[in-house]
Amino acid sequence: MNVSTRSKEAQASPIRRLAPYAEQALREGVKVYHLNIGQPDVPTPEIVMERIRSYPTRYVPYAPSNGTLEFREGMSRYYAQHGLDFSPAEILTTVGGSEALQFAFWALFEPGEDVIVFEPFYTNYATMALLAGVGVIPVPCDGRTGYHLPPIEAVERAIGPKTRGILVCAPSNPTGTAYTAAEIDAIVALAVRRDLWIITDEAYREFIYDGATHESPLTRKGVAERVVLVDSISKRLNMCGARVGTLVSKNAAVREVCLKFAQARLSPPSVGMHAAAVLDKVPAEYTRGVVAEFKKRRDLVLEGLAKIPGTFARKPEGAFYLMAELPVPDAEEFVIWMLKEYRKDGATVMVAPGDGFYATPGRGKNEIRFAYVLEEGALRRSMEILAGALAEYPVKATR
Repeated sequence: MNVSTRSKEAQASPIRRLAPYAEQALREGVKVYHLNIGQPDVPTPEIVMERIRSYPTRYVPYAPSNGTLEFREGMSRYYAQHGLDFSPAEILTTVGGSEALQFAFWALFEPGEDVIVFEPFYTNYATMALLAGVGVIPVPCDGRTGYHLPPIEAVERAIGPKTRGILVCAPSNPTGTAYTAAEIDAIVALAVRRDLWIITDEAYREFIYDGATHESPLTRKGVAERVVLVDSISKRLNMCGARVGTLVSKNAAVREVCLKFAQARLSPPSVGMHAAAVLDKVPAEYTRGVVAEFKKRRDLVLEGLAKIPGTFARKPEGAFYLMAELPVPDAEEFVIWMLKEYRKDGATVMVAPGDGFYATPGRGKNEIRFAYVLEEGALRRSMEILAGALAEYPVKATR
């Protein structure tokens, strides 16, 4: 008996695929600093935790397939705070942002059609596209320019006869890049000119630094019917395990078909929605404090990288990730070596190999993605370990 061709083509997550090596290190008593996954150590807002502690019923029932009205009303008020006008009826609750992405691919594209993504990109975009029978057309972005978009002419050249959409993520996972107003204007104009859908992943909306601003295609006039927003409460409330996301659209046809998908999977998480329904009431100082903390952590990592010969990283404008080039020929082999063999005072570091965030073969081989989600002391220790590992690594890059 053989498994399906589709399952063989699915790409393993660069964020999680090396977990067995980390688990073995932990069994050996090694302290592993996990900078591979976007799981912050900041506390969930107290107003949200109180909702969890005071869950009102004696059992946890199914929720409506589109999510509870209480949660969708809270999300509607939250979006209004960010200049986005959506009624509760225009918001579909999903099992995390991942399910919102899957629904969007199913709803917008026929099998055999293509969507443009800007690489490096969140690995699961490729997996969601594969499950929908959709091709991914990668448009390369250059780390030397902070992974900002190439000239719009280069994007337009990537459009083929089967291209039906463009996926943007800003601030970006994995690069932390926040696109400028001009970049979003150009993408929106291109989508209108070539009659393309836009999927906008805005899970990191609040995480913006150094005076940059979050730019959403949904704030541009005349395009709401062709834009689908995929979103998540995982990061802004630090509730990754609650698995609550949203798919939001002004397009009634999109909402209608996505509700059918939602009915097929029955229900989003009842407790997670109950807790997150107060999203709009989270104190502004909570978010400001979290953003300030991540900015400090970003700067600490950049400072540590600058001291390591042969590394390169541009300062990202948002999220809590950055991509860095290392003086090694194969970053995955280096990370495995760190997890299996390198120890500094009984500790090592786990990061995500960069090639897993690319669709173009050969790209990202000497890159890693940092998720700077640990407190300052752990980050400083991690950078010391990384510097020591690179100094002792027996395989060097050829220049």
